[in-house]
Amino acid sequence: MEMRRKDRQLTDLKDIKGILEDCKVCRIGFNYDERIHIIPMNYGYDFDTEGRLTFYLHGAVDGTKIKAIKSAGENGLLVAVELDTEHGLVAGDTACSYGYAYKSIMCNGKAFLLSDVENKKYGLKKLMLHQTGKDFDFTEEMLANVSVLKIDVCNYTAKARIPVKAYAYVDGSYNAATGVYGYGGFVVVSGEKHVIKGSGSDPEMASMRNVAGEVLGSTAAIKKAIELGVKELDIYYDYAGIEMWATDKWKRNKKGTAAYYDFIQSIKDKIELNFKHVKGHSGIEGNDEADRLAKEACGIA
Repeated sequence: MEMRRKDRQLTDLKDIKGILEDCKVCRIGFNYDERIHIIPMNYGYDFDTEGRLTFYLHGAVDGTKIKAIKSAGENGLLVAVELDTEHGLVAGDTACSYGYAYKSIMCNGKAFLLSDVENKKYGLKKLMLHQTGKDFDFTEEMLANVSVLKIDVCNYTAKARIPVKAYAYVDGSYNAATGVYGYGGFVVVSGEKHVIKGSGSDPEMASMRNVAGEVLGSTAAIKKAIELGVKELDIYYDYAGIEMWATDKWKRNKKGTAAYYDFIQSIKDKIELNFKHVKGHSGIEGNDEADRLAKEACGIA
């Protein structure tokens, strides 16, 4: 099968087997009775060291797919097979820049009905092992009440759009003259920088001075990364509380620190965070830029 987006093609057999293992349902497409049919089915499979792929499926003793295979005769029914996994929205700044993360396999092959008792048993054992992780046995009576299908795959392609890991620099500042706290920084995804910047003057938050900006900056960076479809984010910071409150190592005595911790807990299933401390005002370009943006946000020239 020819693939247009060769930059997304997967050729390593380990990657392909990973998709086969992760998926539990495939979709079978075929032409029969002047109609195109697409049927989702659970499956088992064989995948050898040479990359040869065979699917095993089961169903009732009668029905559309059974009739179609029988009508094709000994040459087998031409089918297409599709399976996909690891889905996730990849957000963008405009509608046209949105996308979707996935891994998938597209196949062409021929479907056959298995009639021999041992072959049917083998196919069902493969199916149940993949679906449950358990090794079952089957009596001849059980086998008589089910159809077992084998699809010999002639060719296939695997592809993926994998969410990229990203990094962020964040910082906070406080304007003592105005009582305004600010945050600044940026998130970098696939080489593209997304600036974050904001301020506030809530009296309770302002009592935390620059710390208010620190936790709001980290929060804003994480939200931006999730919006952009990032699944793993390195956060560079110079104030220890960014990590300590997020990881429950420091007590949270203020509204802002408690809200920060609660936010981190709420997004744990959406993104993996890696906190990385850097020394402030030490010439680290990303940290210096975040510091400048935070000061601008709260009105410090």
